[in-house]
Amino acid sequence: MALFWRRGFEATSIQDLVEEVGINRASMYATFGDKRQLFIAVLDHYLTRVNGERLALLARPGSAVAAIAAFFEAIITASRGAEKHLGCLITNTLTELAPSDPEIAAKLRASLDRVEGAFAAAIRRGQESNEMAVDQDACALARFLVGTAQGIRVLARSGAPPATLREIVTVALRALR
Repeated sequence: MALFWRRGFEATSIQDLVEEVGINRASMYATFGDKRQLFIAVLDHYLTRVNGERLALLARPGSAVAAIAAFFEAIITASRGAEKHLGCLITNTLTELAPSDPEIAAKLRASLDRVEGAFAAAIRRGQESNEMAVDQDACALARFLVGTAQGIRVLARSGAPPATLREIVTVALRALR
């Protein structure tokens, strides 16, 4: 996963994968079929692990604003850690492969739809508790937050400092109230 994440699909060769994983080509082909199938397995793992953790933040009980802020803080924290300047595998793949690979595009669109749904559910919770403005469309706000998250990931990959990313989150959270 780390190799595809660092280099992208196209720039990662079969030889790179064999060396990184430590298996021979025959074993890799027998297990995954080809580089694309291995990449899809990696993408599925990323969607389950990373997205699953972040979606759980949005679903946690208590303040909806705090849950949304925690989601964004997880992105910012990741941009400073081991994932520094890697961006998001989903975002990277959206720009690299989705325009030319309908299957991968559909998988990523479904992932973004899940994130949007989780944001919308959190926003509705916030509206029900009067923590957020009730006169705003929860689905439109959720789409705005998905776009904000994607933008933050791109800016983090380009080296934007965490303070800049947090300013963006502050403005986004104000839009909910």
